[in-house]
Amino acid sequence: MDELIFLDITATLEHRPPSYKVLSEIASECFMPVTYGGGVQDVETILPDPQPRHRKGGNQQLSVENPDFVRIASEKFGSSTIVVSIDVRKKNFWRL
Repeated sequence: MDELIFLDITATLEHRPPSYKVLSEIASECFMPVTYGGGVQDVETILPDPQPRHRKGGNQQLSVENPDFVRIASEKFGSSTIVVSIDVRKKNFWRL
């Protein structure tokens, strides 16, 4: 495997931050990059631990609401650390 992607699909809707404890446990057992999404509300929410192992932060809603978020986050953490996923709805079907 090249990368593990962990998406908490209800965190943003429930206004919860990412599950850092779960992410840390996963990252400590993985020897590949771990990307997470859900609950990222601002740049500070992406990587609160200054020395995380194999972690990337992803966001969808914030990237749409604030297009500068991606630029600011990339400048702070590096462009290889920031991931944006987009769900597109067309004719009542969800497509990635």
